[in-house]
Amino acid sequence: MMIYEMPTHWNYGLIALSVFTAIVGSYVALYFAGRLRAKAGRERIIWTLLGASIMGLAIWSMHFVGMLAMSMPMPMSYDPFLSFLSMIAAAVGAGLAFLIFQRSTINRIQYVFGSIAMGLAIATMHYTGMASMKMPMQIVYRPLLFALSIVIAIVASAGALWLVFRSSPKSTVTFLVQNIGSAVVMGIAISGMHYTGMAAAHYYYSGNPIQDVDRMPMVGLLPLDELLIGAAIVFTSALIVLSAHTMAEQQRMMEALRKSEEQYQLAIEGSNDGLWDWNHQTGIIYWNDRCYEQLGLPIGRVITPEFFLSLVHPDDRNRVQQIIQSHLMHNTPYELEFRMQQASGQYRYYYARAKTRRDANGKPLRTTGVRTDITELKETELALVASEQRFLLTFEQAPVGIGHIGPDGQFIRLNQKYCEILGYTHDELLGLTFQAITYPEDQPADLELYAKLNAKEIPSYTREKRSIRKDGSLVWVNRSVSIVWDETGQFDYAIVVAEDITQKKQVEEALTQYATKLEQSNRDLEQFATIASHDLQAPLRKVLMFSESLKIKYGAGLPEEGMDYIERMQRATKRMQDLISDILVLSRISRKGKPFKPVQLVQTASKI
Repeated sequence: MMIYEMPTHWNYGLIALSVFTAIVGSYVALYFAGRLRAKAGRERIIWTLLGASIMGLAIWSMHFVGMLAMSMPMPMSYDPFLSFLSMIAAAVGAGLAFLIFQRSTINRIQYVFGSIAMGLAIATMHYTGMASMKMPMQIVYRPLLFALSIVIAIVASAGALWLVFRSSPKSTVTFLVQNIGSAVVMGIAISGMHYTGMAAAHYYYSGNPIQDVDRMPMVGLLPLDELLIGAAIVFTSALIVLSAHTMAEQQRMMEALRKSEEQYQLAIEGSNDGLWDWNHQTGIIYWNDRCYEQLGLPIGRVITPEFFLSLVHPDDRNRVQQIIQSHLMHNTPYELEFRMQQASGQYRYYYARAKTRRDANGKPLRTTGVRTDITELKETELALVASEQRFLLTFEQAPVGIGHIGPDGQFIRLNQKYCEILGYTHDELLGLTFQAITYPEDQPADLELYAKLNAKEIPSYTREKRSIRKDGSLVWVNRSVSIVWDETGQFDYAIVVAEDITQKKQVEEALTQYATKLEQSNRDLEQFATIASHDLQAPLRKVLMFSESLKIKYGAGLPEEGMDYIERMQRATKRMQDLISDILVLSRISRKGKPFKPVQLVQTASKI
């Protein structure tokens, strides 16, 4: 028995139809797959299944339309199960490839794996379909062409997937070119693999040689050729209609994108911020007009990283360099405040933030950011900081104790002087209330005044009170209290100013004791003066009485000189009485002040 090779004939019209089916089906499937990046969750799964199903159907349709183009002088048929399984294999492989390529970033390994998955999906469908053929012949494949068919499927799939999953197109024309190009390449991948695989197949039968093969009737692989062709045409027409619909949808999306870009451009022009873009390949930094206007530089001047750093204040330059390098190397946040020099030589404050786009290996490609002039805000902030520092300096170095207490009387903050007055550390006092350190006898009046203050019945109060030091001793303080209300009118905190008046109180106590003693001394002196004046005046009265009797009784017999002696003695005695009386009056005057009365200064001055 001899083995003979079966001759085959081809219908080139059906071959063209099969290629066209592959291209149109690939266009629609890749369009759906390209939508995956914009979807998430359940919607992404639906679009993946839809794209994979259409791709599997496109590969399957192309294969069997291509098989219709081949005829041999022998009847044949297909195994239904293997035919259906071939389409499922194509859909599963395409779905796996789409899931890999829908990622926002794809490394080289993922790209190769996805391309292999798509290529094997095409090859698996083809050779499974070939295995489903039922005929009294044996198929033998040439190894070289068999391997070449798989390589064609993988390489062409890689090109098609790269075209459809690269950066999004910016215009309708670019969209059409990109999608049609990817569909053509994918169609070539499917068709090229199919017909290379068909070229690798040879059909052998055993028996007698066939004579006059050209005169024998050629039989197609299916008995209903016309029905399958019609189905392919209907499928192709449906794909064309769906393609037109998707193109119209894409056109609407492009129009919406164009309007969005116009609005974005208007927003940029109306913004007070400077926008910049640093191309790491060229080393050139693009500035919008606002960036130049901020520094007073001519618009269009070439900006390099070196020139940018030359404008940064020398004190900020190292810090800016470190933040930029850390962002580029380790992807740390790019946010910084720094000063830049204007063309006039003046420095102004700026705030910059940016993001960097990187390649699959993490290498920086472009850094895009925004720069805001914050000079006025920064100056206000610095003035506020200086004001706070002055307040803190005054607060801490005040010669009196200053503290803030809450509505419950607990200390919120204190200066060191307050701590010294009470003998506590700062942390110890923060855990206490003013009630806990107030002397019990002074507490009711203090609480009453604090309640009136909280009820807004009085604006503030000042009183002297005793406080208990940490060692248990008492300290007198002159305490002034007022309340700070928040913007809603609620109690925020109370300001307490406490002055240590213990020494003053001690002096007052000593003066009080001295005044008491002095009062007692004055009373004793008055009593002594009264007694002394009485006892001193008694002998004087006798001197006056007896001198007067002597003068009357014996005056006529005394010489003129004797009478003179008696009168002198009486005058001296009288003066002595007046002096004693004056001493007594003076002792009484020292215990009571003279009443004030109006005085005419003009009359008084005229007597001088």
